[in-house]
Amino acid sequence: MRRLGLAEIKKEMIALLKEIKEKCEEHGLRYFLGCGTLLGAVRHNGFIPWDDDVDILMPRSDYNKLIELQKNGLLKNTLCCNELNKKYKYSFAKYSKDGTYVKEFALNAGKFGICIDIFPLDGVGNTKEEAQQILKKAKPYAMLQWVGLLNFWLKLVTILVPPAFIIALSHRLILKKLNKIAQKKTFEESAFVGVVVEWAKDSKPRIIYEGITPLLFEGEDYAAPAGFREWLEQEYGENYMTPPPENKRKTHVFRAYQIDEKKGRLKNGWRKKKCAVESGPRNHHKHR
Repeated sequence: MRRLGLAEIKKEMIALLKEIKEKCEEHGLRYFLGCGTLLGAVRHNGFIPWDDDVDILMPRSDYNKLIELQKNGLLKNTLCCNELNKKYKYSFAKYSKDGTYVKEFALNAGKFGICIDIFPLDGVGNTKEEAQQILKKAKPYAMLQWVGLLNFWLKLVTILVPPAFIIALSHRLILKKLNKIAQKKTFEESAFVGVVVEWAKDSKPRIIYEGITPLLFEGEDYAAPAGFREWLEQEYGENYMTPPPENKRKTHVFRAYQIDEKKGRLKNGWRKKKCAVESGPRNHHKHR
């Protein structure tokens, strides 16, 4: 099993992103660059130099169709999601490279490889007030589902707070409740939308996503929301084009490995996957 460096990991992520782009175009699915990936495309025409992941957003209906492609064996690599695997604990999907394995130090969210993150976009209503009510209802579950991701030793700490420990043991129920709240309204019928299952933090006008603007990311054009400037300003502030000081630059904590294909099958049918980059605390959308 060979440990991979950051350059190798990014190369695999770019290949995965290209695969998803091609499948989305082939099957008429909507996707958008999002989070630090969108910011990187605008500011650097690729990865933010200190970033080490790829994020895309998909309206829930298209997200579900992508899951169907996985069910039908139409994806080259593996789409990991809690809809298809009870042992996978993240509230969003990861498109994972077969034959690799990622080890996250603080989290135990299931087995997957070098991957890109795919977040479902759900509707949250037609007014800011309605959106805030839905997000407020979802937020406790969005926060508590992270407790269930903590590795064994960190989870032991929650024994000091018995309710949190009980919730950590009921992770599937929390995800079920969170998804139910998130999907009460559709992306298409709402004036405001957001990634309810992951952040339950804020919403953005759906009009931002009406239409696409091709943006260059590592040498190839990908779909960005037509209102990407408004998206970035709302997410990162009006000075989003100015990189933050070095002491505020955030990355992730994981290691990545290439594994032996012959020994890489898991009981659940995935290929074993391991990874190796070490960095700061995980935060999917605040890389700046």
